[in-house]
Amino acid sequence: MPAELDNLLREADQYYAERQWEQALERYQKALELEPNNGEACHRMAQVYAVRGMLNNVISTYFQLIDILEASGNLEGAVQVAEWIMMLRPESDKARMKLIGNVEIPQEAFLAVLSLGADKAASKP
Repeated sequence: MPAELDNLLREADQYYAERQWEQALERYQKALELEPNNGEACHRMAQVYAVRGMLNNVISTYFQLIDILEASGNLEGAVQVAEWIMMLRPESDKARMKLIGNVEIPQEAFLAVLSLGADKAASKP
């Protein structure tokens, strides 16, 4: 991790610990500008929004985190974040689609479902 990014995250964490939310947000945002795929900075930024009760910002930041996790191949993490969004906003179709899109169905289970459908179709007159 570049020194500048490391310093920004350290400062942001310190401001967070001191409950200086605006300064913490500013540092996390700068960290994301330096490294747009930094999931750590994105997650911490969502935590600041949560503490401040800024639900829409929490959710939009979590969607950003899902994109970061998907890009890095961390589908399990993306699913977990989508589940968090679903807890906060159960009616979110976007979160539901992210959840569905990132769940890996084992091939055996998928084939079993397909064969059940074929069996039902074959049994119809």
